[in-house]
Order: sequence, then C-alpha cells, then structure tokens
Amino acid sequence: VTKRSVAARKPCRAMSRSSALSRAGATMTGKATKKERRNSPKPDLSALNKQLSELNSGKSNGLAWYDDTRGGRTKKQAMYESLRKSIMTSFDANKSGKIGKKEFVQAAALMSPPMSKEAALRLFNEITNGGFGTITTAKLDGYLDKTAVTAAIKKYKKMKGKDRYINPKEFVAYMEDEGLASKKARTLFRKVDGNRDGRLNLTEFRDWASDNLKVRVIQEQFVE
Repeated sequence: VTKRSVAARKPCRAMSRSSALSRAGATMTGKATKKERRNSPKPDLSALNKQLSELNSGKSNGLAWYDDTRGGRTKKQAMYESLRKSIMTSFDANKSGKIGKKEFVQAAALMSPPMSKEAALRLFNEITNGGFGTITTAKLDGYLDKTAVTAAIKKYKKMKGKDRYINPKEFVAYMEDEGLASKKARTLFRKVDGNRDGRLNLTEFRDWASDNLKVRVIQEQFVE
C-alpha cells in the first residue's frame, strides 16, 4: 500500500467522524433523527374511543345528566374518573404524567371521529389557560369543573322566567324536554331547592347542575 493511497482514505474517515458528530449534535440539541421519530411512542386511543362511543350510543344506562339518585351520582362519578384517567393515559404517549402540545394534537387526530388540528389546539389552549406548559390531571380537572359551571349557568338562563329565579313550573317544563317525567321532575325540584323557598336561585341550580354535568362536558369537549 502506497503512502498516496493511505492519504486518500483519510478524508473518508474524517467525513465519517464528522457525520457521527453531526448526529450526536442533533441529539444533544433536541433535533430528532428520522429513526428516532419512527421509534417515538404512539398514543393509543382505543380505550377512550370505546368509552365515548358507548356513552354516545346510549349503552351506558343511568347516565342522564340530571339523574340525582344515589346510584346515578355514584355511576356518573365513576365514569367521570374513568374518562379523566383514560384521557391522561391515552394522550400521554411518553408516559411522563403530563401531556405536551404535540402529544395532544397527535392523539386528538386518532379519536373517533378524529379531532381537527385547529380544534385540538383550541382545546389545548383552553385547558392550559393560554397554551403554555403541559396538561396535568389538576389542570384537566380545573378545566372540566369550570366548563361544567358555565354549562350549568347557560341552562339556568334558559330555564328561568322573567325574574332571577326558576319556579317549579319552569323547572318541570324544562326537565320534561330533557326526558324526565313530570312527577320525578317535581321531586327533583324539591331536592335542589336547598332553602325550601319554593324557587331556585342561581347558586342552588349551578352547584347542583355543574356537579352532574361533568361527564357530558367530556363528551361535548372531546368529540367534535
């Protein structure tokens, strides 16, 4: 082997070392290679999609939002906790205990039906109060609580008459439209009327309804 042929090989080694350093640099700066992107964990939405599908098809009996029986409330609370856990588990692809913006958008596209990127970004921004940081269980809980309160206030405004209160007749008429029998609606009115003055004020109705609307809020916010 001549000195010239050995010298000719040196640039190849140099290029090889340069490539390795370049790949290492990309890893250190956070720029994922194609192989890393292919091997990144993928979200699994099968459990969450199944739960939401059963809710929307009416297979989960006893989950009418206004069901205030002990069994109904217990079942709704269990369903709420299960859905919340499924959201955090399904969207958290890298199992870090929190959901980043890219994770959220990627997982939302796998929902059934798929959520558009625009809708996913809008929902992420609402949950994180501006799109900063990540989604944690506490942030998700806070968002769902706040949204349930807003939904309860909207129902109150639709239900009440000209004054600031809901009387028994207005309550029964509205609940009949929601699917509740009039006799049960009158019984429910007396239960919600905490101060027994024969009418419902905003606080009474909001506190009762918001607690019962959490499962419906998840359905409405996570299904386009």
